[in-house]
Amino acid sequence: MLDTTPPSVELEVDRLGVFIVTFTPKKELFDVTPQGCLYNAHISRYISVRFPKKASDKSFQCAIQEAATFTLKIDIDEETVRAYFRPEVIPEEPEPEKEKPNLDLLNSMTQKETTPVLPTIQKFKPLPPLVMERLMKPTRKPLIVDKESKCLSGKSLMNIAKMVPEGLTLAVHLDLPDSTITGLGFDAISNGLSMTDVTYKILLYWKRKIKDKNDGAIDRLTDALREMGRSDIATVVYERHKACKEMTPDAIGEVLTQRGTEGTSILT
Repeated sequence: MLDTTPPSVELEVDRLGVFIVTFTPKKELFDVTPQGCLYNAHISRYISVRFPKKASDKSFQCAIQEAATFTLKIDIDEETVRAYFRPEVIPEEPEPEKEKPNLDLLNSMTQKETTPVLPTIQKFKPLPPLVMERLMKPTRKPLIVDKESKCLSGKSLMNIAKMVPEGLTLAVHLDLPDSTITGLGFDAISNGLSMTDVTYKILLYWKRKIKDKNDGAIDRLTDALREMGRSDIATVVYERHKACKEMTPDAIGEVLTQRGTEGTSILT
């Protein structure tokens, strides 16, 4: 069975004094050359030292030394310990005295409770009117939200599409991208849409892209209608916008009366 207890030194002491135990630890020396070195220590098989090649320009000597540890064991009998230590004398604690109630303190507390202190209200001088006006003046400008023109509602755009079936031409004058115009054209052909439906989809796409959906949008739409030769429709759209009214079939009927029966076939 392997003994795992560390080595110890036992001393038999029969007199007083100072005792010194001297212990010489094991030590190993080995040489390291410029070609490197791999050394396994004899002190412990778990110790291995390695120096790579060209770690130094010349050979030198190294040493491995185990740590100096020792155990000092001194046995002292129980009678010696009792003779050395004197018994501890514990003094008796006096009984605590009962505190008498302080009547003066109780009287002062009752007086404070019966006489509450009223808070003092500090009076301020009234501010001048100019200062009050400056303080009450709002710092931010009022936010003005432009409402959408009624001529750009879904019903209005559908009625405009019935009067202007040339949707692709209108898309060019509204400066829509060529890719968008081409895509809408192929979509109309593949789905069998009518020209009125194509114009309505173009107007909805243009409405989503513009930011100003009030006067600026109406000006751009009427300009595009005039550029494609539909000044009559542009005039009706502008008048209905100023009157804050939608484009209805009755409003477009006035234009149809002026253009003849050609426009009537479109609405029907």
